[in-house]
Amino acid sequence: MAKPKGVRFNGYLLPEMNERFFKCMKYAWDSGWLKSNKKYQFVSWAVERVMTSIEEEMSHNPRFSDLNDN
Repeated sequence: MAKPKGVRFNGYLLPEMNERFFKCMKYAWDSGWLKSNKKYQFVSWAVERVMTSIEEEMSHNPRFSDLNDN
């Protein structure tokens, strides 16, 4: 069975988000949530956190019955 491929994406944060980005990245690193103190590692971790939060919200929405709570 073939290993699933990752999703590659490119993005850009507006300059006014720089300070927030690096504060959040430092907090995540200091909290031990990242495997390495790299921007790529933080972005991957942050996207996973956001997606988990969205999935949790979707699970309570009847329009997404396949994600309903058990």
